[in-house]
Amino acid sequence: MEVINRNFFSLLSCGAFGCDCKIEPMSQFKWQQTIATAYFLSVTPYLAKGIIMHEEDRNMNLTEDMLELMRREADSANNRITMISMHVRDKYVMPRLANAMNNLKLKHIVYGEYHSIDTSVATLNMLEIIIKNIISMTGVGIDVYGLIQLGLFLRQQGQNVDFVKLETWLGRLGIKRMVNLIGNMLILFFGFDDDEIPFVHGKDRKAVILMNSFMDKVKDTVGAHPVENMTEMDNVPRLTVGRVFSGIRYFGYMPAETVCRTVSDFTKRLSEIEE
Repeated sequence: MEVINRNFFSLLSCGAFGCDCKIEPMSQFKWQQTIATAYFLSVTPYLAKGIIMHEEDRNMNLTEDMLELMRREADSANNRITMISMHVRDKYVMPRLANAMNNLKLKHIVYGEYHSIDTSVATLNMLEIIIKNIISMTGVGIDVYGLIQLGLFLRQQGQNVDFVKLETWLGRLGIKRMVNLIGNMLILFFGFDDDEIPFVHGKDRKAVILMNSFMDKVKDTVGAHPVENMTEMDNVPRLTVGRVFSGIRYFGYMPAETVCRTVSDFTKRLSEIEE
């Protein structure tokens, strides 16, 4: 993994989870690209907090303008980085899966848990965050912000999650291997320990390949826009990163969901062309 990616994920981990990290030297141009990438992926507050925590590091070769921008982002971060809400909703609505059968199973899971006498709100919330990550990964690409939210939830509310129940649900939905992949990304890129993520049952080296491939596409997209407009990068559509059929790479992890998602996206793209 090249230095720009290592610094990017190290600073994100530092800002989001308070992890200690080592910063490697980069040119000012690469720092501009790193900050622009954070805006594009909607994770600037976390990166900014990490940068300011290492502001005195001799390898932080940022201009005063860039540092001032990061200081402002870090100052406002506490208003945006909050504990994920934990409450029983009047109506629990999950994101929709692409496969109709899996979507029906998901509805039954949510309905049954919501109306049980010992409803586990934390477990439902974690399932929701996981599914949102899966939908993004099979659509527009890896959701780095979503991964951070999952990591924060594990750190903040993990003790309230019924992981036995969660894994039963994941098995019914046929997404256990996919969730294992997501857990590996938290371990490999955000410094989580294996025992912090009970639903990880083995290493998946493909996590590195998939993340590096995604970050290469992000850098291509960011590079196509002027770095002077870093703060406007969050207005660039994430769809420029995703590609039709890109979700098919997850076929081995969850065949039914992947095929349905790919067909749905391809049909949608055809209809857009016709219009």
